[in-house]
Amino acid sequence: MIYDISRTIEPEMSVYKNRFNKKPRFTWVSFYADKGVRESELLMNLHTGTHIDAPIHMLENGESVDTLAWDLFVGHARVFDLTDLDRKIEADDLRKYNLKEGEIILCKTKNSLTDEFSFDFICFAPSAAEYMAESKIKAVALDAMSLESNDPEHPVHQILLGNGIGCMEDVRLAEVPEGEYNMLSLPLRISGYDAGPSRALLFTKDEALF
Repeated sequence: MIYDISRTIEPEMSVYKNRFNKKPRFTWVSFYADKGVRESELLMNLHTGTHIDAPIHMLENGESVDTLAWDLFVGHARVFDLTDLDRKIEADDLRKYNLKEGEIILCKTKNSLTDEFSFDFICFAPSAAEYMAESKIKAVALDAMSLESNDPEHPVHQILLGNGIGCMEDVRLAEVPEGEYNMLSLPLRISGYDAGPSRALLFTKDEALF
């Protein structure tokens, strides 16, 4: 089984805090009837939809997205079902899974049960970020449009990106059961910038990755 856990990019898609300037804008620049080809342009915030954050997003001297290791979100992954939580994800919620060095983890929460943005979205508390850093995981993905909420210091991003942990936001996990998978996701190779839109796939262990 292969799960596509990417949000579809479309004009009226849900975006962070429902901000109009976060919505993608499509423009047709060539029509088949006129020139025999269709061609279009897209104007979109790099943090709209499923995307991978680069350290430069939150760290003044951090790496840009084009310099990240290509396999940051490629390899063994585990999905954790945390849909029972009505609060931020704390370290104790992750400890029961005994995080392993070098693995990719994906957290499925109530966020996956709707495609709409909620101002009460489930995200990580700093304690969870600290535990992930201590465990030396390779990367983490969350089904929210941000890993954290309402903290101007951005401690979750600071901890994770500062420790070289890959950060992916806005994955869609409604149909994905808890368990082990292989993951394949690459950000667009955009030189010098802070994030890259990504097409993210999960493969069940019995499904060949390539």
